[in-house]
Amino acid sequence: MAGASPQSGRGAGLYSAPLSYPVQFRAESVRRWPLTADTWVLVPAAAGQLALARAWPNPARAGVSVPFVLPASAPVTLEPFDIAGRRVWSQRYDGPVPGPHSVALDAPRGRRSGVYLLRLTQAGRSRSTRIVWVR
Repeated sequence: MAGASPQSGRGAGLYSAPLSYPVQFRAESVRRWPLTADTWVLVPAAAGQLALARAWPNPARAGVSVPFVLPASAPVTLEPFDIAGRRVWSQRYDGPVPGPHSVALDAPRGRRSGVYLLRLTQAGRSRSTRIVWVR
């Protein structure tokens, strides 16, 4: 079964990581050629807010890293869904500490390449992000 890859040190597959978002800057040069630069900007989550960043790398051939911020130490559930809305698997983490975390996810075994939606749920609140897995 595909699922979260346990990381050493922080229990149950979760580990602390800063929450960052991709930002693309675009400007025109002197000769009016567009210049584009991609960067990651660290953004602190608002206190008491459940936050989920984009998976990285995306699209991915194997595994991805998904950063998120938890507002409380309540249990957390991660569930990827295929584009038809079918749940691929479900992983529950009990007792994570509040703050920034990240989880490493393996590509779903026996599944086709495609778009998947990852849902993070804690205490009745949920956030989702898109993951594209390719062969």
